This record gives sequence, C-alpha cells and structure tokens, in this order.
Amino acid sequence: MLMDRNSSTDQILRTIKETKQILGVGNTVIWERMKDGRLDVIRLGPRSTRVTLESIQRLIDAGAELPAGKSPRTEPPEPLAADESQ
Repeated sequence: MLMDRNSSTDQILRTIKETKQILGVGNTVIWERMKDGRLDVIRLGPRSTRVTLESIQRLIDAGAELPAGKSPRTEPPEPLAADESQ
C-alpha cells in the first residue's frame, strides 16, 4: 500500500490533498480524472470528498494517464522549511 493508516476506512480512502501528493499533480488533473472516471470518489458530505486507494493505484499502474513529465510520488513530499514557504 502507499501509506499505512490505522482504521480500515483510512486504508482505502485518501483526501484530495493526499491524492495530489501521491500522484504529484495539481487540482486540475485530480478533478479531470474524477470527472472522467479514472479516479473513484466517495462523497462523505457536501464538502468532504475521498478518493479510493484502489483507483489511485490503478492510475499509477497505468502510468500514461498522468500528464507528460509527471510520475507518481513514492513517498510523501518533504515539508517546506519556514523560509521557503513564502
């Protein structure tokens, strides 16, 4: 699996932010893949959307589904240092 979590729900669902970090892409690509059905989503409320880990893995396995020059991250990105964040 891409990330270890404790609860069974956390093991199969990721937030949009986590999905972007895993795939190394931005909002536009995520929403396009959700719209075209390549990423499966679960809506937990009006402002809470989760992506299935299975569909993220399928997209990674397909490889070519990501924009040119983009490859999925294998680890979460490093946090920015305080002076780099501005």
